[in-house]
Amino acid sequence: PLLTRADEAIAALTGSSHFSDTSSYLNRFKSLQARAQQLVRQHVQSILLAATEKVQQQLKESHGASDSSLAAYVQYQAVAEPVHALMVDIAERSRASADYSTLLEDCQQAYFAQRQLLLHDGI
Repeated sequence: PLLTRADEAIAALTGSSHFSDTSSYLNRFKSLQARAQQLVRQHVQSILLAATEKVQQQLKESHGASDSSLAAYVQYQAVAEPVHALMVDIAERSRASADYSTLLEDCQQAYFAQRQLLLHDGI
């Protein structure tokens, strides 16, 4: 909701530049938007990192049991599932804003980095 409100405020202020304080408020909302995007980035990274650590611990405790890899994968997907809805929302926003494109790329890189760690550990 915060990203939506910031986007709506920025759109409204961009369309009404005839007011004297428009540029000041526009800068404030853009700053708010950038901060919200940073918080989303950190949130996604922390969820993925926690999921990776949990799966690595589970794999370590299972001592290479054959079904543990599948269980770990399913568990990782379950923990990372809330990130999916957020990424869909960001992907939709990225069509209109380069800032959201960058955010999407950063979140995707975080996902792939964590997946690579799990794959590397499994080999």
